Amino acid sequence: MEWNEGLVDALTVTVLMDDTSGMNSPYLAQHGVAFLIECTVKEEKKRILFDTGAGSEPLLANMKTAGIDPASVDMIILSHCHYDHTGGLEGIVRAIGKSDLPIVAHPGLFRNSFITEPFFLHIGFPGANTAAKIESLGGRWVFTADPMMVATGILFSGEIQRKHAQEDALAIRAFQTHDGRIQPDHLVDDVSLYIATGKGLVVITGCAHAGIINILDQGMEATGRSRVYSVIGGFHLTGAADQRIDWTIRQLQDRVTDKVYSGHCTGLKAEGRMLEALQERYKSFHSGKVIRYILD
Repeated sequence: MEWNEGLVDALTVTVLMDDTSGMNSPYLAQHGVAFLIECTVKEEKKRILFDTGAGSEPLLANMKTAGIDPASVDMIILSHCHYDHTGGLEGIVRAIGKSDLPIVAHPGLFRNSFITEPFFLHIGFPGANTAAKIESLGGRWVFTADPMMVATGILFSGEIQRKHAQEDALAIRAFQTHDGRIQPDHLVDDVSLYIATGKGLVVITGCAHAGIINILDQGMEATGRSRVYSVIGGFHLTGAADQRIDWTIRQLQDRVTDKVYSGHCTGLKAEGRMLEALQERYKSFHSGKVIRYILD
């Protein structure tokens, strides 16, 4: 689709949920992630909630600590089906309390996704959060596998093309059922957000199951940018081989001009190696961290 050339004038990202809460922090931690994206476009301010963590209680508690009224959220975007990104949806939609709240996601969100090692575990969209229940609370689903502008300068990625062989191996072996048959779940619903600013492209990911470098490359191609200004999200390098971690770091160095922020599923080893290689350009995030971009 044609890229809207408008830019976001102001951008702040608040980490409302992560696996860690940081030192001496009043914020709660939970396995999962949720980002509040506050942006200004042509003097109009919008708040986008990107993912909802694994449960609404700690998410809402962190919003209260941060002084954020749930009713101020204008839109929800879900990065993929996994429970640690979607489990808080019902509670947060209920707390937002709007009758026509857009919720943008891939159409594969409700598939049956599970793992079998070390034991069977359903890891997909929590069963209690049915599409109909979310609609009854005021949510309005927008399902698309294609890129979609959600505001001037803000692009929902749609499905990510997987071009780099180094990123083919998934960090988890997931499965799904189709017509009564079990088949691999390649997590094609993994989507990201691209935000165009005067400093360059800001990329926000959930778990980057599609591969963080695939995600960056698609964003640059879609928006006509040659580099990425900053990237925030989980990179799902937990358990990744040293070779893949080192390759990923080299690619990040080539593509990202400013800060790389990661947490959640990135993995301690990968975070340590990124800190060593990127030094001041690398920052880990945690619940309660606020990232303010100076775009002037």
